[in-house]
Amino acid sequence: MNKKESRSLTIAIMSIFFLMAGIGAITPGLQSIADAFPTVPFNTILLANTLPSLFIIPASFLAGTVAGSRIKYRTLILGGILLFTCGGAAPIILDNFTLILVTRAIFGIGLGLITPLGNALILNFFEGQARANLLGAGNVSLNAGGIVLQLLGGFLAAINWRYTFLSHLFGLISLVIVYILLKEPEKVERPAERKTPVPKAVYFYSLLLMLMFLFTFPLMLSMSSIISEEGLGDASAAAVVLSMFTVGGTVAGLVF
Repeated sequence: MNKKESRSLTIAIMSIFFLMAGIGAITPGLQSIADAFPTVPFNTILLANTLPSLFIIPASFLAGTVAGSRIKYRTLILGGILLFTCGGAAPIILDNFTLILVTRAIFGIGLGLITPLGNALILNFFEGQARANLLGAGNVSLNAGGIVLQLLGGFLAAINWRYTFLSHLFGLISLVIVYILLKEPEKVERPAERKTPVPKAVYFYSLLLMLMFLFTFPLMLSMSSIISEEGLGDASAAAVVLSMFTVGGTVAGLVF
């Protein structure tokens, strides 16, 4: 692979990582959305942010199972980004909260399809130190996307609750980049390998990660309400506070 191809692939893959934290784009605007639907319980409003996760899990499993074997990587990624963009931005024209939840499910499916494929592409195209560097860069791009999308979503929500969903239109940029720059990995027939047991440390770190999200995610979901009720600011202030959580991830990715 020459430098030009490597650069093009890197840009395409990083544009995929940039969208992976898109689930948090509307988090700063949850209170604004709740104000627009006063008859809907706040716990139901939170589904706009949590429902996509329920669809990310099976969609990610499906993508990891069929990518490169039954369905091309490019097809899955382009389809996933399209669902991410359309499902994410659709609520701007909707007044029915049930329909908004349907579009959030579509958004979750799209995000789930692309989530496992960024790392998969790096493992397919790169080796050695270049692979390690790109895995770290992918984490930086993911967290940078989280910061940008959250800030944009919060500032837009401060204008109008509908506008917070416009932040998902960033997917159109990634869609064009992937379509132009990403090539399909070559199929490689690999000999059957002996399965090795998963190290116990993997389960330990997975448990720590689960506990971290278990304790932090509820606070993040409630941040816009806390800031509004305490008179500390609006959705844009919530966006700044929430984006600080992602700054640490960006620094860690750079160190890696």
